[in-house]
Amino acid sequence: MRRLRRALVLLAASLAVSALVVVFRDLNAAGVFAGVDARSPGPCSPIAVSGGIEDLQIDPRDGLLFAALVGGATKLSTPGERDGIYAMALGRPETGFTRLSGTPANFHPTGLSLFRGGNGALVLAAVDHPKGQDPAIEIFNVRAPRGTASLVEIARVAGGLLVDPVAVAAAGPDQFYVTNGSTSATELGRLLEAFVLLPRGNVVFFDGNVLRIVANGLNSASGVQLSPDGTHVYVATATGRTLHTFARNPFSGALSEEGTLVIGAGLGNIRQDAAGDLWIAAHPQRLERSLQGPSARLATQVFKVPLSQTIPKSAALVYADSGAGLNEASVAAVAEGNLYVGGPNDSRLLRCRLQR
Repeated sequence: MRRLRRALVLLAASLAVSALVVVFRDLNAAGVFAGVDARSPGPCSPIAVSGGIEDLQIDPRDGLLFAALVGGATKLSTPGERDGIYAMALGRPETGFTRLSGTPANFHPTGLSLFRGGNGALVLAAVDHPKGQDPAIEIFNVRAPRGTASLVEIARVAGGLLVDPVAVAAAGPDQFYVTNGSTSATELGRLLEAFVLLPRGNVVFFDGNVLRIVANGLNSASGVQLSPDGTHVYVATATGRTLHTFARNPFSGALSEEGTLVIGAGLGNIRQDAAGDLWIAAHPQRLERSLQGPSARLATQVFKVPLSQTIPKSAALVYADSGAGLNEASVAAVAEGNLYVGGPNDSRLLRCRLQR
């Protein structure tokens, strides 16, 4: 009897310790222990937009900044009639964004990616979450005569592997990588992913014909970026708070992990500048959205990640704000000495001059 009691006590103690470990991991992943001290790379000014910004892409050749805009002025996170792809001339930010024609009906974009082929043709891939339909990747040809862009739809890719698509990285005119934040088919499964930190996110590759999984076991996969030479793919995770580096087979599209860099925040989209550095928008205090509700203004951080022979070794905090300057950014991109930061729950795009 004493042995049984002792075994039960040990079992209870073990379960209690395990529960405490899980709670600590959850709180740490949600940023409960993170502080946010304001930081800016230079003077910043806001540019008004007609909704929230899910993602940004820069086309340096035509001098255009593309944005996936969602929602309206009163409820930015809700898909609405203003949802679409917009463009702004980098040299004329005072003119603001113009909505591009050529997108299908019931189009609600989140992630964006650009690919310019050897013939100079520009292709844009977008993650689409249409109301009442399965998510898909839309592919467009971009026409930008004299700096005025329009879109021509050329393909729509959907399928069972696109469970919860978050971000896309074009690898060719009809090829791309896409992250699934979750792969659970049930609400219970997604709760377990969120609160027990089950690593069920993945990366899917479309080779022009079929979708296939090329990376597994990620904690809420978010941003994805393909290196300009096509040899590496960088994947960020939100609850995992980690930047993963994968070597890429340029013929098959297969990925093999080469390294990880832990960054102390919930990571969002990844963008690469002309110098080769990665820029990542992040949420340092993700739990606050659940605690304070949709009206809360949440903190933002932006990290610059230099590469050492294609591998990220460190991350420098470049911009940080408690929510007063910008609410919960999802993307940061750099062009012509300016840092652009946007988020889906703020009707402003922040433009900060980078000091040398």
